[in-house]
Formats: sequence, C-alpha cells, structure tokens
Amino acid sequence: MTGSSGRVRMFVIIVSDAWCGIVNGCPVIEGDDVTIGCYGQYDWLSYWLQYGSVALISSSVQFLEDADSYLTITPGLGAGIQRPPPPETLATTYTVQNVQAGDTIDATCQIDFSFYKSPGFSGRNTYANNTLRWTCSVRQPVICEYFH
Repeated sequence: MTGSSGRVRMFVIIVSDAWCGIVNGCPVIEGDDVTIGCYGQYDWLSYWLQYGSVALISSSVQFLEDADSYLTITPGLGAGIQRPPPPETLATTYTVQNVQAGDTIDATCQIDFSFYKSPGFSGRNTYANNTLRWTCSVRQPVICEYFH
C-alpha cells in the first residue's frame, strides 16, 4: 500500500529475502522422500509512520500443490514501540513421497501480501491497495538410481 499527501510518499513493506528449493541432501536417490522449502522475510515499516499505521498487512506462504503447506501471518500494530520491530519470517515445506528415476519434482511456492485499512486510517489522504505476490518454482528431474 502506498499513499500520498502533497509531496510525501510512503512505502510500508520491504521484502528483504525470499528463496525456494530442495532442502534434502544430494543426490536424490530413487525411493527417497524429497522435501522442498520456501522461505520469505520482510520488514513491516508502517510502525514508523508519523501518525500511526494507516494500513495493516496479512502475509501468507504456500506450495500450490499442497494445501497443508499454507501459513499466514498478520502482525499487530505495535503501538508505542520506540524501535523497529523484528522482521517477519514466512517458511513452509512440501514433501514429494517416494520419487523414482525419471520423475520430475515440480512445485511452485507463492507468497502473498494483502493490505487493508487500520483503525488509524484517515480519510484526509488517499491510498492505493497494491497487493504483492512473489512466486518461485522448482523443477528438478530425478536422474539418480539406487544400485545394490
């Protein structure tokens, strides 16, 4: 969400790091369960707005192939704090069971940020609701076979 009043512009979120990939040790061996991880970290800077937060944020992370991987965070307003809040961290995993040689491990992680008006919202200014989305795809062929 960005807003403006005259010549002042505010940006209230910074995505500082995001990553996805296979978290198992290599090589992937036929018959293994392979775990894929997705990680995102961001700083919610609305705490620093001079007259209080005008927007709240809800963030979520999920592998699109696995509804059970869904995680959401909605940080509070943090009224009265005098220092920056710690970064928020989103992390989830998805496991592909019993991979076989010739399979392709294929997964897409999606991180969403949604903004909405806080109780401190003022009608004196106008704000654009700019939803953010980050995606990361993993596509890894299983080429290793297990030999006795």
